[in-house]
Amino acid sequence: MAVTRPVISEEDDEILRDAIDLHIHSGPECIPAKFDAMDLARLTIDFNMRAIVIKSHFTQTSSWAEMASKFYGKRVYGSVTLNWDVGGISQFPVRAALGPTCDGGPLLKIVWMPTLHSKHMIEKMKQQGAKEDIPTIWAGNARGGIPFEKIKPIVIREYDTEIATILDMIAENNLILATGHISPSEATNLVDTARIHGVRKMIITHPIFPTSVGMSDEQIIECAEKGAYIEFCATTLAEHPEDFRREIPRIKNLIQTVGADNCVLTSDLGRPHQSIPHLGFLKLAKEILSMGISKTNLFKMTKTNPAHLLNLD
Repeated sequence: MAVTRPVISEEDDEILRDAIDLHIHSGPECIPAKFDAMDLARLTIDFNMRAIVIKSHFTQTSSWAEMASKFYGKRVYGSVTLNWDVGGISQFPVRAALGPTCDGGPLLKIVWMPTLHSKHMIEKMKQQGAKEDIPTIWAGNARGGIPFEKIKPIVIREYDTEIATILDMIAENNLILATGHISPSEATNLVDTARIHGVRKMIITHPIFPTSVGMSDEQIIECAEKGAYIEFCATTLAEHPEDFRREIPRIKNLIQTVGADNCVLTSDLGRPHQSIPHLGFLKLAKEILSMGISKTNLFKMTKTNPAHLLNLD
């Protein structure tokens, strides 16, 4: 998809320059995507951003990252999300995702715990009236989801042996563990287990999203105190701006309480009906500044911390 980079102000250019987005949804996949990895790589260069990590709920993205990185230079990294589409909680999709490389190094950076197929997420989606694993607004006319009655909900504690192996692999390869859409209690327990296995890079995936995670402030602070980074995404701002406005005091308080050193901002965008992820990222960053968070702390969350997580520092 050919994309023309919009003209942005010098202030906006300063915000995006060398910024890193650790959570962009990419295609091609089984449902429509706004951009593929090549498009996103081009946009990342056009907006002078340092790097991105591309995500899919349905497949590992390291292979896409390899193609984009070889064509444009190493600005795109991959991930794998442990839903049933890749085999669920299993070491094998992680091993496969470690295969693609650029300049001799693996492009896999993030291992996400289950999202659409976690028991917690399925229960949340049912509460919202969904009957299948893929939300209607994502799927368009390309592919329907799988009915919930045909999906075995994934519960982390049922896979202790495989989780241990996966955590060892994450630690050994200096990867990032992201909690995905598992329940708040599963996430806090996983942080403890991951630390035991030597994992030192963890992200609590958009914990304030009530429709997918819904952690309390106390749980979020506890995870941050144990070394996990807290993720704040542009999705709610993009999809439900009125809900985002109501959350502003909470977001500001959490950033101030856990500290900008322990937070990251991401877009979590990429669906066909959404804006360019890089612009969604920019919009969120400007909202954070408008809350009274300093530019120094903003840049920690958008540049310094992500660079550390990706081993770019």
